[in-house]
Amino acid sequence: MRKPVIAFGAMLQSAGAVGFDDKAILTQYIGDVDEYYCFRDLERYLKLLIENYKLDVSSSLIVSDMHPRYPSTLLAEEWAKKYNTQIYRIQHHWSHIASVMAEYRLQEEVLGIAVDGAGYGLDRRVWGGEVLRASYEEFERIGHLELQPMPGGDLAVKYPARMLAAILDKKLGEEELVETLEKLGVIQRGFPRGEKEVRLVLRQIRDSPETSSTGRILDAASALLGICFEKTYEGEPAIKLEAATKKCNEIFTPRICYSDKIILDTTSIIMDALDLLMDGVDVGKIAYIIQKTIGYGLALIAVKNAKRRHRHIILSGGAAVNEYIVEGVEEAARDSSLHLLLPRKYPANDGGIALGQVVIAAHLSA
Repeated sequence: MRKPVIAFGAMLQSAGAVGFDDKAILTQYIGDVDEYYCFRDLERYLKLLIENYKLDVSSSLIVSDMHPRYPSTLLAEEWAKKYNTQIYRIQHHWSHIASVMAEYRLQEEVLGIAVDGAGYGLDRRVWGGEVLRASYEEFERIGHLELQPMPGGDLAVKYPARMLAAILDKKLGEEELVETLEKLGVIQRGFPRGEKEVRLVLRQIRDSPETSSTGRILDAASALLGICFEKTYEGEPAIKLEAATKKCNEIFTPRICYSDKIILDTTSIIMDALDLLMDGVDVGKIAYIIQKTIGYGLALIAVKNAKRRHRHIILSGGAAVNEYIVEGVEEAARDSSLHLLLPRKYPANDGGIALGQVVIAAHLSA
């Protein structure tokens, strides 16, 4: 590295890192830096690494996530101003892919699949189900999960039935939707204020933020199958969905749409799952089909965009620990000549983001 690098990571389950010479050193696990003590620890342990390795902050590069409101980003900006040094703001999912590239010491361009709950996108939307063509110097978003509305913003994260209603609204009229949710028991368990809240949610959709998040689709599936209706800890609906899964030999045929980007149709996944549920198919088997189809569909986008120079597909992000998403990606990769790489030494979730930030900044400044 031409200059030392100090990376501030992301926000949830995070860590920081420093880079110098040919080394990248992560801090210990920090946690959620929107909590005061974790935020304080991020700065504390970065200073510890800087002191131990005798780094000069004023001659270092500062790196943060692109999200303008992450506490870690604000801290990085404060340091850059204080020490009058250059700051790089690196896109979240690019960092996820680069961290795995660094783990395997890859130098060539790869195809990357980043699956998680949220990451700030170049278009200012919430990304989280991304297919990238990536090197350390640049990346291109070649495909992603279908954009879905999040009625109520963060309320759609806390109450997954809101995501479910927003997705079903694309295919069902209001009365049919309400009747369907009533029949499934979703209104009683997923909407604290009952039918009135459902109708309010439907009116919010037009003005709602949109997301390509894998986490939000898993949340919607969890609500559809009656597994989880309120998130009380990070990733709860998706974790419980995976725990309820029963393997089978089926998968939905992924529906892929072509526009300026290649889109995996997630509305059809949820609608097909609804049909199976209404036909009395076991909930655990439907859960398996949904999760595997997401992984398989995203990998199919990557495989179909592989060039002769591509040898690897990388899977990373918080949902890259989901057994059935991984299984779907593995199956699609196996049918191609591409070799699938998963994070092994470093966290798949945001605990590995800082490593990706270090190696990207080091190459951009070379």
